Amino acid sequence: MSKKIKKTIEIAEIRHAIADYMHSEGCGCCSDRDKHEADKARIAQLLNVPAYSDNSGYNFTFYQKDAKPSLGYICHQCADKLGGKWPEGHCATQGPGLCPECMEYKGLVSVGDFNWPKGSKQPKYSGGRD
Repeated sequence: MSKKIKKTIEIAEIRHAIADYMHSEGCGCCSDRDKHEADKARIAQLLNVPAYSDNSGYNFTFYQKDAKPSLGYICHQCADKLGGKWPEGHCATQGPGLCPECMEYKGLVSVGDFNWPKGSKQPKYSGGRD
């Protein structure tokens, strides 16, 4: 995804935004989570990084040089849109990854963890059920 940035941004402004972000990250005892999230939003806005569709953050992963989708896995939102049904009482391991359907970095489960009724659009890639 290559968007032209419509405004000119001074490199110093980007440098300050990244420095503020890194400083607010801190460690477990001295991090400022609220400021860290605000600083991340500031960088995303400066660089025109789109928000996730559920507004849970910004999709920096889409611009990662070597980002690869997690084939065999899918996020719940995409599985729902494709007609997948979560089995009642089913438990599965969820892990972070780049959903191959929406290309957003979020919690994913195996495609095989869902039931795919007739007429649903089960992705061609599939993993086993946990």
